[in-house]
Amino acid sequence: MERKVVVTNLEQEQSNSEKETNEESNKPAIEFAEIENNANKIAEELPNQVATAESDAASNEQEEKGEAPESIEDSATTVDDEITEEYSATEFYTKILQKAQEFILQEDWAFVSNELANLALHISEGPASTDEISKEKINGFNTLRKEFEEKKKAHYAELNKKKEENLVAKKEVLKQLNTLVSEERWTDTKTVHQLKGKWEHIKLLPHGELEALNERFETLLQEFESHKVDRLVKKLQQEEENLTLKLVILEKMDVLNTKISTESADFNALNSEFQDLITQWRKIGRVPTEKNQQAWDQFNAAQDSFSELRFKHDTQYRQSVERALEKKKKLIQEAESLMDDTSIADAARRVNQLHKAWKKTGNLPQKEENELWDKFKLATDSFNEKKTENIDLLRDEENKNLLAKQALIQRAIDAQNVETHEQGHQAMQNLMEEWKKIGPVPRKKSAKVWN
Repeated sequence: MERKVVVTNLEQEQSNSEKETNEESNKPAIEFAEIENNANKIAEELPNQVATAESDAASNEQEEKGEAPESIEDSATTVDDEITEEYSATEFYTKILQKAQEFILQEDWAFVSNELANLALHISEGPASTDEISKEKINGFNTLRKEFEEKKKAHYAELNKKKEENLVAKKEVLKQLNTLVSEERWTDTKTVHQLKGKWEHIKLLPHGELEALNERFETLLQEFESHKVDRLVKKLQQEEENLTLKLVILEKMDVLNTKISTESADFNALNSEFQDLITQWRKIGRVPTEKNQQAWDQFNAAQDSFSELRFKHDTQYRQSVERALEKKKKLIQEAESLMDDTSIADAARRVNQLHKAWKKTGNLPQKEENELWDKFKLATDSFNEKKTENIDLLRDEENKNLLAKQALIQRAIDAQNVETHEQGHQAMQNLMEEWKKIGPVPRKKSAKVWN
């Protein structure tokens, strides 16, 4: 019958076995004694190692994943509760290896290391491994454990490297916030928000560093927030002051509107004073949002009133306005006619000329000026859309015009060889008339061909 063993009586049976075996059979016992010494040493050192070096790192890993740390006792299923039945040596070490293979699949490095040490202790106390299969299982376990320890070492080395990198990154964020506060950049709320996001994203740090860094970061944040509140208060106060200034200007405008209501008024002086008030208004900063529109409505109404009263009482102004009005209406008609022009190139040249002419035409009262400008802009924008849609046709026209002007240049060169000055002068005048009738050439070559 095959010999059976009970784990709890392993030590007694192993002692009996040693008395019955010869010198050759004592060999495994010597090997196991060495394993047992190593295992006992590991078992003595393991609790402190796991509690310090690995538990902190495992806890950090769980925090990064959003998991709550748990103790080995809570999560582990120890081999002691499972290997309590009687096994042969082969079955015993096969079971040990199977449990080791199951453990290394878990992600808790500290727990797996502890359980592998526990299994190593069981091997040191296990039955004699006289058969090849048992020895193979023990060797398999040792290899598995060695590979795991190497992976664990590499894992913690990488983890420590990541922690050091995170520490550098965290200190850099802290430095940036400190610089921002030192320079009193209290309006830079967007940058502070970005720094907070970076700070919260960096999690894993070397043990003992997090608390001090967080304390410093929070102190700087509180200082920034306190100044931000002060700045907002000052901003609101400034807006109220700006509103007061604008209301004073509106009152002065109303006074000028009263003065200009008579034909004996000095219209030029009043206009100069009114324009100065407009300049002052535009230099004043923001007012409270809820009162901004009302202030602008009053401002525009005051300008309209001034223009209407001046138009009514100032004959010279009224005449200049009427002339400007007539010119701008004519420019609008010309702009609208661009859509019917058969030559895209000629029309493109004219639209630029019309814009220049508009700027040189005198200003109208604000209301009329805005209305006419909208019509003019609509007409020119419509043509520009047409030009964009027919850009290839425009390019063809410009290139044809370029060839025509180059031909005129050659004729002008030939005209220099005429017999009399009068003939040359007349020839050049005729060529100039032909030149003017030719449309525009590509813009990049316009100056060159003219020269």
